[in-house]
Amino acid sequence: MKYRTFPKMPGLPVSVLGFGCMRLPVLDDDPARIDEARSTRLLRAAIDGGVNYVDTAYPDHGGQSEPFVGRALKDGYRNRVQLATKCPTWAVQAEADWERYLDEQLGRLQTDRVDFYLLHALSAERWETVKRCDGLRLHPVRRVRTQVPPGHPHPRSARRDARTAGPTAGPADTPCPAEN
Repeated sequence: MKYRTFPKMPGLPVSVLGFGCMRLPVLDDDPARIDEARSTRLLRAAIDGGVNYVDTAYPDHGGQSEPFVGRALKDGYRNRVQLATKCPTWAVQAEADWERYLDEQLGRLQTDRVDFYLLHALSAERWETVKRCDGLRLHPVRRVRTQVPPGHPHPRSARRDARTAGPTAGPADTPCPAEN
């Protein structure tokens, strides 16, 4: 397997092939009924073959992809991959939603962190909501892998804690400010 690094994350090799969990084998043609035995074999075979980037998202397979991935990465497979999931930007209405969705997703994935937290289904309108709801600030995302300085090993348990990042600008559960 070939690996690449991101320019700003040189200590984090990522396989050039990833494993996306949007279209897994299903039972009875029902996208919400993942064929777990077959899908787990596929995912683990990819990891055993050197794939170390696994991608899922909140709505995939009727919301069942993240829970499946959490189960499939048991038995030591979680520590062998860079795990990516996506924030459902269409559902974000308040600053606190960033943390709420991340907490929910970590529970569904049965992990204490994700390595990449992406903005899902981003459009121009949703981009404006992301900015108004302070979605680009790092401190609310407290369990996403932190960047590794060059020459330093990356601890698998790296975490960013919102409580150490200082106070937020206002109550976290208030709606995002309207556009000017």
